[in-house]
Amino acid sequence: MKKSKSRLMAAVLALLVALATSWPCKVSRAADDLTAKENKIKQSKQQALRNLQLAKQRVSSQTKSFESLKKEVEELKEKGKATEGEVEYLQGTFDKALQELTQAQEVYEKAVGEMERQQKLYEERLVAIFETRNDNSWINILISSKNLESLHTRYELSQIIADNDKQALDSLEASMEYAKRNQDNAKNVQDQADKLLKNAKKQLENLRNDISLQEENLLEQQNKLAQAQGSIKSLEAANASFDAQLKQIGQQRRAQAEALLKMQQQAFAKNQVNSGNFRNAPTPPQGSVIGGAAPAVGGGGWVFPNTYSHTITCPFGYGDNVLGNSSFHRGVDFQGAFGSKIVAARSGTVVKAYNPFEGQNYSGGSYGNYVVIDHGGGLCTLYGHMKSVLVSAGQQVQAGQVIGLCGSTGNSTGPHLHFEVQVNGELQNPLGYVS
Repeated sequence: MKKSKSRLMAAVLALLVALATSWPCKVSRAADDLTAKENKIKQSKQQALRNLQLAKQRVSSQTKSFESLKKEVEELKEKGKATEGEVEYLQGTFDKALQELTQAQEVYEKAVGEMERQQKLYEERLVAIFETRNDNSWINILISSKNLESLHTRYELSQIIADNDKQALDSLEASMEYAKRNQDNAKNVQDQADKLLKNAKKQLENLRNDISLQEENLLEQQNKLAQAQGSIKSLEAANASFDAQLKQIGQQRRAQAEALLKMQQQAFAKNQVNSGNFRNAPTPPQGSVIGGAAPAVGGGGWVFPNTYSHTITCPFGYGDNVLGNSSFHRGVDFQGAFGSKIVAARSGTVVKAYNPFEGQNYSGGSYGNYVVIDHGGGLCTLYGHMKSVLVSAGQQVQAGQVIGLCGSTGNSTGPHLHFEVQVNGELQNPLGYVS
């Protein structure tokens, strides 16, 4: 009977071991698939981030080019306005010179006309005088004169008439020459004004062509800048999509962990090792607690104890956990991998280093291989289900120092870290200290 009972227990244990080893493998394969997918997404995100950085650099460079070109166009427009003012001024100068030339031309033509008229009169009087002298000779003048004095007077008078006409002609000629000089001066001024005006108009035309060309370049640069900015928006949207995918993978990991926990709960609901082992976790021996107040919740000096993952596979307290909804889970279980490193969450003294199953992945009951560290002020932490313990009792450890390797010893169905926090013997939610 005893042998039969022993055989039955051995069969049950073999079944449990098979279940314990098959479930982690299935979950492991699913986790590997998620990890491969996650790594691919991370690589795509890293490339997108590099592209985003390059796009931002291009935008920065093109923004500088755009602003420089815009400033150049504004300067050309200001220069164009100045040249337009100069053209307007020279146009006024040209118009005034043209008006003065026209007036000088009119004065000159009038002087020429008057000169021609007076010249004709002068010639007619000379002819009349000479005809009188030739026809009457001195005899006619003498006969017509009452006396010698009268004869002299009439001769002088004819001479004076001729001389006055000559003086008038000389004066008119001088006026005509003056009018001619004024006309020539006005023509020179007009020619110079015309030359300056044409040069200014040419400069204005060149400026307007330059402005038109630069405005086309400015529009092209603006389009390039808009495209680069659009590229940044697309890359940012891609990164947001990658983040959403990674978040979804995290949710899938949690769902896998929850599914595994449910399988564990169902498999071990009737065959659990005495849960009293969980309810009576090791605490520092009497007199071993270092003096001083316990560190504040969430205070400095803490590091995350599990190097493999922050993923929680079983939370603290009552609820949907490996022990069942009616059982209290003393700590928090974090997802692990066989051989991943476990570190001290805070500096302190090792008061318990339990390692009867050294180097084994599955063995034993309760916490399996575990470590308890006293941090002073009544605070201590426990690290359970290790594959191997790498410290010894009485050893001083620093926060972040490796104290063991992750395994699945004790009451465990897969590699993970069971982490507990006690203050003066009272269990605390570890997430209040590490997260």
